[in-house]
Amino acid sequence: MEKPISVNGRAAHAKRIRIALLVVWLAVAGLVLVIHPPSTLSPEINVLSSSYQMQARDLPVPDRWIPPTWGWLWRLRYALLGTPARVQIEARNFALTDASALRLKELLKPWKPAASTNGIEAWILPDREFSTLRKQIGALPDYITLSRPRVDTGHGIESRLSVATTVPIDGGQVPVGTFADFLPEVHGKSVVLTTVMTFTEALTNRLETQGETPSNTLVSLRTNLSLAARLQLPEGHHAILLQRRQESPDSKIAGVMISSEVKP
Repeated sequence: MEKPISVNGRAAHAKRIRIALLVVWLAVAGLVLVIHPPSTLSPEINVLSSSYQMQARDLPVPDRWIPPTWGWLWRLRYALLGTPARVQIEARNFALTDASALRLKELLKPWKPAASTNGIEAWILPDREFSTLRKQIGALPDYITLSRPRVDTGHGIESRLSVATTVPIDGGQVPVGTFADFLPEVHGKSVVLTTVMTFTEALTNRLETQGETPSNTLVSLRTNLSLAARLQLPEGHHAILLQRRQESPDSKIAGVMISSEVKP
């Protein structure tokens, strides 16, 4: 007579099957990566709606399936698929007044924009051209570096950062500065980077009406840069994005230069 299998026994048996299937999946995935390594992507920029919000992402497969405490399975995963690549991202936010606008357009003439929509113009340039152009832009008379956020992250891992201060506006403390959200996807040595960036500044206008004391000021908030984009950056390529704000006569041309590098 066949001995019945207990509920605990069936659960343990099912667990062993899942582990075996996961190990087989890891081995097959590792073999596929060796035979068919990720291809290099072409440079491309897709400017997204200004109302775009980053979507929460699950951990990449197979990491989402492996329990955090199963060290032996993590070691097997790293042995077969390699250690997940790190991605270094740097964004140089800058602003220019109208005095340098024409000169900036002249500097960018040799390259056709990869995107021009929603008030954003964007270019993707290889190392040498980007390095030269970055120095030329930085040498313009009224070039201002607003911030230079940098982040180390990984494939499919969202990183949010800010370089900001708080100022009193309308009776409350309001954060002002650079706010950036990065979500990279690694494809070999290429990176597909989804980013949402905003740069705001506080404007202080002294009240000149009769009877007001010199200490009276009016503080307002102005957004110089607000963009969302998905960038395909092959190895050794960088992006430049520009936006012209139209809310006031003294508005600035704001931009960001984005670089990414895949680290082993």
